[in-house]
Amino acid sequence: MSGVFVAQTREQVRLLLDSNYAGLLSCLLTRESSASEIAGHTGQNLQQTHHKLTRLLQAGLIVQSGVQPRKGRPIKFYRAIADEYRIPFELTDAATLGELIQMEHSPLLRSHYAALSRAGGQDLRLFRCEDGMALKVDDEVKQARGISHSVFLNYRLSDEKARELEKRLQELAGWLSKASVGPAEEGKDYLLGLLLSEGRLNS
Repeated sequence: MSGVFVAQTREQVRLLLDSNYAGLLSCLLTRESSASEIAGHTGQNLQQTHHKLTRLLQAGLIVQSGVQPRKGRPIKFYRAIADEYRIPFELTDAATLGELIQMEHSPLLRSHYAALSRAGGQDLRLFRCEDGMALKVDDEVKQARGISHSVFLNYRLSDEKARELEKRLQELAGWLSKASVGPAEEGKDYLLGLLLSEGRLNS
């Protein structure tokens, strides 16, 4: 696996942008995996995983990379077709690049807002937090129902500090990937969105 694969059809684009396939593609970009290994990592059942693998194979986005013989059915292994997938904007249904990015972020944001609303409080706390702004539900209820936190930050940084911040966010994402436990292990599912761009709130 090497290089960049440029999507050529709308079907390829739809699958690459479908959040339901993100966990599976993440597995196959990282390493060669069998259907059962992918199912164990993503928490989906084996039938769902096989269905998604079939669609990705038919679309030419992954390949079957090997077969391990055994009694009964052999174990098939799969991998991503490249190190990187590139999605041409003209093959998407979005009117602008900003709209496309918003479409990608929407499922995460909707799930995050739903989790905050399930915390059970009637009131929100909006307050200053280290020169930023934090949004929380009632602390006592939140601690009883689980961890959730929303922070909106607006800082003025030098180019050097902005690059350092970007590096630290990448390091955090890498640490989280290693710290994440599989569905069979004890733990809870959490959502984390890391957003960094030039600009100001209400600009």
